[in-house]
Amino acid sequence: PGAAFGESDSRVMDSRLGSTEPIDPDVQGNLQVFPSSPFGSSIFAADINDANIIVGSFGTGEGIPPNEAYPIKVLPDGENHWSEEPVMMEELEENSISRAVQLSDSEPSFAIGWSTLGGPRRLHGVVWNVNTGQIMQDFGYDICGGWTCGVHAINSAGTMIVGSRAQGFGAFGFETREHFIYSTDDGWQTFSELNVTDILENTPGGEHIAEITRLTGINDHGQVTAQSLLKGEFGQLETPGVTAWAPSLALDETCPNSDPGVWRPRNGCGIPTLPCSTRCLW
Repeated sequence: PGAAFGESDSRVMDSRLGSTEPIDPDVQGNLQVFPSSPFGSSIFAADINDANIIVGSFGTGEGIPPNEAYPIKVLPDGENHWSEEPVMMEELEENSISRAVQLSDSEPSFAIGWSTLGGPRRLHGVVWNVNTGQIMQDFGYDICGGWTCGVHAINSAGTMIVGSRAQGFGAFGFETREHFIYSTDDGWQTFSELNVTDILENTPGGEHIAEITRLTGINDHGQVTAQSLLKGEFGQLETPGVTAWAPSLALDETCPNSDPGVWRPRNGCGIPTLPCSTRCLW
């Protein structure tokens, strides 16, 4: 309701309550609705895990990043029901704008998202211990917009994260992005990182990849999915006629400013690829 004015509610839905037809959220599948508030802050649910913990943000939801957003968890308080009082989690600084966007199925659970540091558009990728609400690591500032910034995905076990950081001088527009795989064996008290560019030469098919533009997922085996620009006979979006890939494959919600077949630097777009068919990144 009120979507035309930037207002929307959040819902917990059970897809098993729907039919084989697309679910109509107004008539089927609803377990609980967190209504929007046209005059104040609302719960924005982003992800739910196998322990029925929800993460997201609490705020106005206006703008990217929103004018006001606090990272939250929402805990179950009964069967198929959740507390309507969100629990705030830590931010990088007192006046940060923050949002949790995805969480693991581990115990404790870990959530990834972003929190601003040094200004409303200085979005840093972070990981929280959801049980304590504490930020465990700040992975640094990234050039991005929308929901995913700095860190893009966490595996189910909560031990590996993929993301990117901005390198260079932002004030002069010279930033570039470097893409990393982060891993931990002590609950993110410490972590190690791999630069994807450094390992492409050892990855089957990596010789065909000109540039990774976005890491999109990682599983418990360390297999990574990505968007990339491809070399030579495999084609690139800058020369879409060279490749059999449809240029429209590079367009999704992370690439709102791209025309079909056009790639612009730093917009996160690229042909979807699976650079690694076995556990070769490790």
